[in-house]
Amino acid sequence: MAKSSTSTLSSTFSNNKTSIILGILIRILTSLLFGQKWAQNRPELSTPLTSYRNLYECDVLQKSGVDPYTGDQCLELPLNVRFLAVFEQFGLVFLVFIVLDVLSAVFIGKIGEEWAGWYDNRFEKKLDGDLGSNSQNSSLSENFFIKIWLFNPISITACLAQSSQVFYNFLTIIFVFFYNKPSKISTLTSAVSLSIVIASQIYPVQYLVPFIIHKNRVKLTLITIIFTIIIWSVNNYLNENAVQSVHKFILTTPDYTPNTGIFWYLVAEMFEHFRTLFLWILQLNIFIYAIPLSLKIQKIDTNLVLYLLISIQATFKSYSTLTDLLIPLILLPVFNKNSKFRKASFISYVAFFICVVLSPVMWNQWVVLGRGNSNFFFATSLGIVVCMALIISDVVLGHFRLEFLVKNGEKEDSVLSLGKI
Repeated sequence: MAKSSTSTLSSTFSNNKTSIILGILIRILTSLLFGQKWAQNRPELSTPLTSYRNLYECDVLQKSGVDPYTGDQCLELPLNVRFLAVFEQFGLVFLVFIVLDVLSAVFIGKIGEEWAGWYDNRFEKKLDGDLGSNSQNSSLSENFFIKIWLFNPISITACLAQSSQVFYNFLTIIFVFFYNKPSKISTLTSAVSLSIVIASQIYPVQYLVPFIIHKNRVKLTLITIIFTIIIWSVNNYLNENAVQSVHKFILTTPDYTPNTGIFWYLVAEMFEHFRTLFLWILQLNIFIYAIPLSLKIQKIDTNLVLYLLISIQATFKSYSTLTDLLIPLILLPVFNKNSKFRKASFISYVAFFICVVLSPVMWNQWVVLGRGNSNFFFATSLGIVVCMALIISDVVLGHFRLEFLVKNGEKEDSVLSLGKI
């Protein structure tokens, strides 16, 4: 199994070597022409939790003999800081981010092709002879997903920003790629990857919910829990303030640095008396969907549940950026089979594009030129969150409508009410 996976990946590299080389050159040339500071300063790409500047400062403070976790500047766990220090010593940090980005593209290409084929076959039954034969996923090869990752402006600028979310995206992709593979090595790789992300960011712990509810992948769940505890313990041994400091920062959101999420504005504008209440509401909003989605969506559709949970936490987490949205956006075409049964896809796509384009403009109007206020930038942030919420709910709606039609043999143009579904 390990040999077949290695040979498959090597063939993927050889089949897409032109795209990969071009993607690497674009990142290097963009860095040489425009530098990296402009990307590192963009609120759309990194937050205090994932900023390279904060991560570098952790390393500097640690080497100076100062506890980096006494304030709010160091928000990465000690193991991650030491991992960076090794490459920083040899000046290889940017190279590491490029490698992680390329590997993310390769693995998400495999995931995209595999999931597209799975979802297409999942609803292969024909409705009036045309739904099954008119497959929309037949052209979605791994090459398609690799290209939209490598040449995506968000992934390119995120790589230039050296946001640690690039690293967490890679680990999330590794988890998704290996979780349903039968070999022990795949299970271990998937579990360790997820453990690192959970230990650092908390929110991905909900990815285990569908496995627990459906009593599926029990070994994966147990190994993930064990390794998460081990990682927390090691980090706590290295610095007893680290884990508590990082997790407290994520859950209490004391920093109001603008980003593409909604926490920074809503919490800042809230009366102090109600701050705790609304923090609970906003945080619960991230976790509350895992159980109902896992119960409602069948065990056979675990891939869909994972996609929805990844999308939800990336959209609503306390410190969200466009970098977090890369995986949900790249994997969205996987579910093209149900696109004709959605309601607001076109509107949400167009509005999302407009908000992303206007985001740096509004930031410039507010911070650089001083001709506006925080509402200017928050309008685009809120627009991004609303559009992602529409996209996520539309995928769910399209899935249930398609599933109902296939199960009941209804005509493709049947009028379906919510009560009927």
